[in-house]
Amino acid sequence: MGSWINKIVLHNYRRFTDYEIEFNEEKNIIVGDNEAGKSSIISAIDFVLSGSESKVKSVGIDNLFNYSATKSFLDLDKAQRTVANLPNLTIDVYLSGVTDAPSVADLHGKFKDGMKLSYGLRMLVTPNSELETELKEYLETSEGVFPYDFYKVEFLTFGNVHYSSYRKFLRHLVIDNSTDRFDYATGGFVKDAYQLHVSDVKDRARLESSYRLHKSTYEGASLKSINDTLEKAEGYTFGIRSGIKSNLETDLTIYRDKISIESFGLGERVFIKTKFALNNKKSKHDPDVVLIEEPENHLSHNRMHELIDLIKSSQDAQIFISTHSNMISSRLDLRNCVFIRKTTKKPVSLKSLTADTAAFFQKAPSVSILDFLLADRVILVEGAAEYILFRKLYSDVFTKYPEDDGVYIASIGGLSFKRYMEIGKLLGIRTAVVRDNDKDPQKNCIDNYSNYIDSMIKVFYDPDAKNYTFEKCIYEQNKSVCDTVFSTHGDKLSYMLSSKAEAAFLLSELKDKLVAPEYVQEAFEWIKE
Repeated sequence: MGSWINKIVLHNYRRFTDYEIEFNEEKNIIVGDNEAGKSSIISAIDFVLSGSESKVKSVGIDNLFNYSATKSFLDLDKAQRTVANLPNLTIDVYLSGVTDAPSVADLHGKFKDGMKLSYGLRMLVTPNSELETELKEYLETSEGVFPYDFYKVEFLTFGNVHYSSYRKFLRHLVIDNSTDRFDYATGGFVKDAYQLHVSDVKDRARLESSYRLHKSTYEGASLKSINDTLEKAEGYTFGIRSGIKSNLETDLTIYRDKISIESFGLGERVFIKTKFALNNKKSKHDPDVVLIEEPENHLSHNRMHELIDLIKSSQDAQIFISTHSNMISSRLDLRNCVFIRKTTKKPVSLKSLTADTAAFFQKAPSVSILDFLLADRVILVEGAAEYILFRKLYSDVFTKYPEDDGVYIASIGGLSFKRYMEIGKLLGIRTAVVRDNDKDPQKNCIDNYSNYIDSMIKVFYDPDAKNYTFEKCIYEQNKSVCDTVFSTHGDKLSYMLSSKAEAAFLLSELKDKLVAPEYVQEAFEWIKE
């Protein structure tokens, strides 16, 4: 692999006032809460690598600027609302592995005092100095409206060399599966893929000229008989569209087995575009960076597995993925994940997760891992019975449900506790582990987790070895209720132990309150602190 992105620094960009993320050389899985900024990070990389002012302006500078930065300026006293005090928007992309001789000198430098010499690319959105007079007048006369129209977009290397979409230092492709405008996204992908394969500007101009000539020839020959009659009778003629909205790049598509990509279903388009971008038959046309937005969209379970295998096998491109998928996050190695939280000023990485635990989650059921990773407070339980009944028990204690307090309950199986606890410890997730003592509290609940406990992680259990399982504890606290609910069964406790999930479901449907075992109540109280 050649050049790759090792870091991005965002300033006054969308929701990020000042934000820095370090990346892996091969794969980066960006996960986070809704509206946390996952897509914004993918877009930021795309903007900088594209070097396209038109792409930025099509989104709108007003949609890129951080709201707090513009509001802070507008909140200043009128005398302080000057050109010098206007905020800037910058996206700095740091590079490693730069070996191309011309690029080394152009990319290398530093753009502020005190910074270490580095390789990189920048996008700057700053007040346009050529409009300074008009801008001053606008600031003196306008109230409450930020002067976005007086800003300009520039693309500079760290070596202070201007660049544009005609000279790209890293070749990249975007696969956007998040937008409702799927045909628009597909058209953008085809255009970018074409430019990868025809990277020379002179070749593109020659092909475009040839395409226009063919259209003109068709119009002059094939439509002549129709137009001669139409023009003579009514003064109108038919013609072939031309211009920036109808040219070679906009009219191109990609075919697979002679079928246009637009003819496939949305899920198959996701797969085709990803396979096209990550073609493992290495050539000079392959992208250095592939940006994939929500690859899980529109894919069946089996097709998702195929897509993950395809991404895992890719070695030549640096891959960035934004996702809500538990499967993608775990199967592509949790150590590649970057967690973006709205409530924190820094991203969190699991690079230091042990290889053994990362491998475990690649193979284990992935139903709850992302929900756990993004939670602030979690109660981990062993099985389905606890999961079914804990919501009612919590409600009976506090008269509201766990989710109302931001508490997530996950059933993970007792053998997985340590794996989740390791992650919880790294991410600082408040985690209550509630488990059976299995007739030996000291061994199973104390000694077993001695290396995992800290101020944010605690194990809760019944200290009495006789109360060895959750069902027995529930029965002892709610004998009369259980005897009534399970009246058709001989030994009520035996039934609860042999049909755990069904028994828990029947108890969860009761309108009467249940008494939670003491250790369960302690877990509830602790997780709320």
